[in-house]
Amino acid sequence: MNYNKIIFIGCFNIEFSSNDANSPAANQVQVEIIDSISKVFPESIVKVSANKPKRTWPFSSFLQPSERIGKYKFQGYFNIVFLRDISIYFKHFLMILNFKPNIIFKYNTTLFESLFLYLVKLIFKTKIVLFIQDVSYQDKSSNFLNRYLEILGLKIASDFDVLVPITKDFVSDFGFQNEKCVVFQGGLTSQAKKLMSSEINFEAVNESRFLVFAGALEEYNGIKDIVDYWVKNTPDFDLHIYGKGPFEEYVKGCAAKVSTIKYFGFADECKIVSEQLLAYGNFCFRNSKGINQKYFFPSKLYNVLASPGRALVNDFDNFPSGIKEKCYLLDEDLNNFDTVMSVNCKIDISSNHDDRRDWLRKYANWSFAIEEVKKLLK
Repeated sequence: MNYNKIIFIGCFNIEFSSNDANSPAANQVQVEIIDSISKVFPESIVKVSANKPKRTWPFSSFLQPSERIGKYKFQGYFNIVFLRDISIYFKHFLMILNFKPNIIFKYNTTLFESLFLYLVKLIFKTKIVLFIQDVSYQDKSSNFLNRYLEILGLKIASDFDVLVPITKDFVSDFGFQNEKCVVFQGGLTSQAKKLMSSEINFEAVNESRFLVFAGALEEYNGIKDIVDYWVKNTPDFDLHIYGKGPFEEYVKGCAAKVSTIKYFGFADECKIVSEQLLAYGNFCFRNSKGINQKYFFPSKLYNVLASPGRALVNDFDNFPSGIKEKCYLLDEDLNNFDTVMSVNCKIDISSNHDDRRDWLRKYANWSFAIEEVKKLLK
């Protein structure tokens, strides 16, 4: 079938700000998916109908204006609970009604969004492709009603044409049909691509004495365990921390006590890339403190793998087996930090980095996932 009209429905911002409700990673991933759709469907007209994620009023403006930035159409909406989703999806519906797409690609879903897409599928006979990147299912910070509604939304989504869950656990736990699923753990974003294309001074990396944590300051990202280890053990490395989140004040407090912990707050992508290009190592941790890690995958792993320094990781759920041996596996509480660093200190990081980049080019490409989606749509 000739799919010549495509709409991507998402929620992202090209430029991240501190008032956004999304994370920078979610923004980058959606932009990469859109670019990959255009590459895999070169003969199709690809339109984007999105909204910029802002905190609800009164923390942001009551009325978010419509805006067009290049190929992206950001729909305006009333930024208040209950009215927000209705106003956004009314705009989406008008675009669908006018454009009559063959395929709709959607990034993540709620019960309301699943119902909307299900009705669109019935009325317009449109193919629906859903990317499932994260859920709050079994998240202890999410109340029972929200979790139940999310499960119901995913049950409705199981009738869509193609599902792209980020881990295999979605398929088994939510009863998705294997034949309509493309399990894909995410791909390179703009930050990882910048790291991949940058010139590298391996001698400077080996001589540097700092390690980098760049990401949301959430307990499930291991930030508390990492700074606690520095407070108790004062290892022979400076710890450079970039990001914001619930543990920001905790990190600031630890930095005030320990001179080797340096907190730089939220920084733009270029600054973080410049740091990661020189760091002796970069952290990427994930655990189930506050989330169920079976249903998440840390996209920043690819930034860490693309960086020339040591990839400092814990053995989290769904860790890609093909690249694990190229990483430094640490306990969640970092109790084996000194041992791991001393045993691996003589590894040829240039060769190790080349192997990691080869793996990323082969397996961490969003176009690969979209190609698999295209096969299932035929």
